[in-house]
Amino acid sequence: MGETLKTDLVKRAALLGGIAWASLCLLTVGLSPSLQTQLSNLWITSGLLGLASALGLIQVVKRDSDARKAELTAASNPQSRLDSLTGLPNRWEFDRLINIMIADAQDHQLPLSLLLIDVDQMQQINQREGYMGGDDILCKLTKSIIKTVRGADLVCRYDDDEFAVVLADLDKRSCESVLDRLRGQLQECVSIEGGVTVSLGASTLSATDSASCLVRRAQLALFRSKSDGKDRGCYHDGDQLMDVNPARQHATA
Repeated sequence: MGETLKTDLVKRAALLGGIAWASLCLLTVGLSPSLQTQLSNLWITSGLLGLASALGLIQVVKRDSDARKAELTAASNPQSRLDSLTGLPNRWEFDRLINIMIADAQDHQLPLSLLLIDVDQMQQINQREGYMGGDDILCKLTKSIIKTVRGADLVCRYDDDEFAVVLADLDKRSCESVLDRLRGQLQECVSIEGGVTVSLGASTLSATDSASCLVRRAQLALFRSKSDGKDRGCYHDGDQLMDVNPARQHATA
């Protein structure tokens, strides 16, 4: 179970436990014959609070149990962590591994970058080539990405037509260089497929970043690449979005 989920469960359990304890105290007072008339409303309220606390505690326990079952299922079945088409780690495994890589990079003060790669107009490609043709393009892109990056880098199938590459020990300048090189390699890979193009977005980890912050910046860079016409790359440095294309080296706010 993730640390965030554990912390959330502990906080909720503590809160609900406190409510249950307060309810028990109020209930005890309410049962006292000398105070029963004056505190009848308080007695009813305490009973309702106690019931709500019990239901809340049941929910916490159930959530804890479900999360543990999910972890055990994934741990006992390595195939559940892999994408069935490309053989790459899937989105669930990406979420798990990127948190580990970020924690390690921040602990050792090492750079780390994230690249998101999206196949442009995948729906039209599937309509034109059929789903088998679209799957073939995704498999070719997978091989090209793996060939271009290093063994220490994490390559995942992030979504149906989107890949994520976590670049270990690479800073902003190196990330931009890899982005541009990878874009060229992927364009060469799919150029024979009838005008298939890819858009890329990237960002580099800061000292205080969480995984969600890093992913969000890379997604914004990817969105800018696609909104600017696709078939290009964009880098988010934390303050602004910058094109990473030899023909368009101007910065955009």
